[in-house]
Amino acid sequence: MSHVNERGLISVISSLNEKVQAELKFPAKLEEINGDFVLNIGKEHLRTAVLFLKDTSGLDFDYFSFVTAVDRHPQSPRFELIYNFYSTKHHHWIRLKTLLQDGEQIETISDIFKGANWHEREVFDLFGIKFTNHPDLRRIVTSDNWYGHPLRKGYSHTGEPAWAVGTNVLQNVAESGIPTQSSRVKAEEPTRRIILNMGPQHPATHGVLRLAVELEGEKILNCVPHIGYLHTGIEKLSEHHNWTQNVTHYARMDYASPMNNEFAYSLSLEKLIPGLEVPKRAQYIRVMMSELTRIISHLVWLGTHAMDIGAQSVFLYCFAEREKIVDLYEMIGGQRMMTSYIRIGGCAFDMPEDFPEAVRAWAKDFLANLKICEDLLTENPIWRERTVGIGILSKDDALSYGVSGPMARGSGIDFDLRRDGPYSSYEEFEFDVPVENGCDVYSRYLVRIEEMKQAYRIVLKALEKIKETEPGTYLSKQYKYAPPRREDINSSIEELIHHFKYWTDGIWVPEGEAYAFIEGSKGELGFYCVSNGTSHPVRVKVRGPSFSNLSPISEMARGHLVADLVAIIGSIDIVLGEVDR
Repeated sequence: MSHVNERGLISVISSLNEKVQAELKFPAKLEEINGDFVLNIGKEHLRTAVLFLKDTSGLDFDYFSFVTAVDRHPQSPRFELIYNFYSTKHHHWIRLKTLLQDGEQIETISDIFKGANWHEREVFDLFGIKFTNHPDLRRIVTSDNWYGHPLRKGYSHTGEPAWAVGTNVLQNVAESGIPTQSSRVKAEEPTRRIILNMGPQHPATHGVLRLAVELEGEKILNCVPHIGYLHTGIEKLSEHHNWTQNVTHYARMDYASPMNNEFAYSLSLEKLIPGLEVPKRAQYIRVMMSELTRIISHLVWLGTHAMDIGAQSVFLYCFAEREKIVDLYEMIGGQRMMTSYIRIGGCAFDMPEDFPEAVRAWAKDFLANLKICEDLLTENPIWRERTVGIGILSKDDALSYGVSGPMARGSGIDFDLRRDGPYSSYEEFEFDVPVENGCDVYSRYLVRIEEMKQAYRIVLKALEKIKETEPGTYLSKQYKYAPPRREDINSSIEELIHHFKYWTDGIWVPEGEAYAFIEGSKGELGFYCVSNGTSHPVRVKVRGPSFSNLSPISEMARGHLVADLVAIIGSIDIVLGEVDR
């Protein structure tokens, strides 16, 4: 488990080892890598191991996080297949790892964890690994006529063909017999059933999302989401650029909460680099900015969600409040959105002297202004009619799909990574985790409203804690991994050389792997980073919450009306830049 003390980690590994050795009937090696459990098994035992982790009392890995792959070409076996799970009961993480030769197939686990459906499709699309018995194995973020699999080594980041690398790298999907996007939804008899394309240009899809909706009259019989229209290839670009350059990519994924993406990436590298300590002042500043970012994101969600359903004045109130926090962004980071303020080892620079006063000035009126929105919506009979009982996602389905954040807490799952796996000194902050059991659009609304109040509470507490720290201690002094301060450059030729090497070559991260996460505004936002000891990543996997949170929309929409689908999409709070990456 990440973020536990060493003795606690050893105790949990020992307990897990006992269960693995006693109950698994095949070879399995459990090890600790940078604070995480990693269970290595053969591919033929994958499903047995997953069921063991899920169903064994004392383990209870009930939450599906992600599936991804690492291409180790020219090594053999070529691929590492990585599965990540979490126990909401015991707050343990585990990575399950198996090796595959090029061309080998492996059985799906999408019947065990529903969320694996989309994640396995992504691995197939980007790496070419096929999953037998998968119910819908087809491309998910690239187009039907895409050649090859872009995250294979040797496939150029510019999109140029890589003729010489691997087998079937340039196999056209049309020649492979794999179903295309357009073939998946077909109206059946009687002919009054029709297929309606909602998006990708529809404003209520909150980005370039296409929903192929099968209708009988106004009733939704089936709803198949098509993503990938905003695919930016960020994970491929991460391999092309060095570790320090990559900070600029991630804020552009979830552009509604940009600083949180920088935060999660930095935590992953700080976990991968032994001995890299982030000063307390920087930790508290990160917490403060992360919570302000959470409020920004929730204000964008509330304003646009309410406008979708018809409450247009709420949009104006929300964006007026958002504007004030965006001014704080500009004050501390120099930009209104993409600041690249949170860096590996701390923050880009200290906060201005008058920043605490500006934050308190914002805080003075925030709760009163938020209450205006609550008064307009919470007990409004039209709002309740449009949200109560709509878009039901049960607790079990939410866990199986890997749904997190307000979506999960709106389905009765008491799970918040700030409390259950604290990072950046979150264990020093007191806050409540709102949970609702309605499992519907209205419950997700209530959770996010309360989360803004709790974020406000954390921001003010962070200001008090920052005041107790030494000014100027906003960045690690381990200059091998963090740029020297200006005053140090002026007084030391060694630090000037460090400065030059940092910004030209980037940092050389020790060989290894690490997964770090934060409780983003939409849920579990994590980065799985793999290094071979050079200045460029072998792999950066972004576990964006929007991707998993969107995947159960078919189940949530079935049986509702088209107008309800608008409310359901809004309640998920997706950003397509993060879904597609």
